[in-house]
Amino acid sequence: MNNFDQPTERRSVNNAVGLNTFFSRVYGWMGASVLISALVAFFVINAGISMSGGAAIVLIIVWAVIPFLIQGAAMRSAGLGLALLFVYSAMTGFVFSNILMVYTNTSIVAAFVSSASLFITMSIYGFVTKRSLAKMGTILIAALIAIIVASVINIFLHIGVLSLIISIISVIIFTGLTAYDTQILKNFYNQNSDESTATAIAIGGALTLYINFINLFLSLLQIFGMGDNRN
Repeated sequence: MNNFDQPTERRSVNNAVGLNTFFSRVYGWMGASVLISALVAFFVINAGISMSGGAAIVLIIVWAVIPFLIQGAAMRSAGLGLALLFVYSAMTGFVFSNILMVYTNTSIVAAFVSSASLFITMSIYGFVTKRSLAKMGTILIAALIAIIVASVINIFLHIGVLSLIISIISVIIFTGLTAYDTQILKNFYNQNSDESTATAIAIGGALTLYINFINLFLSLLQIFGMGDNRN
């Protein structure tokens, strides 16, 4: 037996344990964020609260800005980063509650189960695959920008078929980005495995995967709920 192999094996085991702990935090915080959004949306819908006026505009602006602050805040203080993540999740639930009111419970459940299944499958793939997903990620990000532009244009055109096409492509994009972002998180941890940095990255990773999941859910909801009209 070569005793010089033991330190290397020990480091490998420690790194694997640390990586598992890291992803437990990522998925735990991401899951908590989804739960917060769901609870807030449920409360708002049942209370019949709607957004309107200047307060709604301020809320949406703040909601849009918070994601850009979370990673930097997490680098300074994990508590502050988590607080901002959960505040953002609550605001997301409030903002999207008005969208959910249009759809039936059947469509919402179907979209949630489908998005959860796709998310879990692709996140596992991104974690275990040895193949680099960097090239795929670049293509998906470019496609996402194109879809955003098309969505803005369709706000004025109101073309139903285009909305369906955008939703289908969005499902593909965010499904792929889930695997890509998971692999990126794994690589980040392997390169920056000290506790403070890893915690900040985990909070940022939870935010990224949360955004992927929410967009995947909304895209599938638009597909499943095309015939819904609860207004």
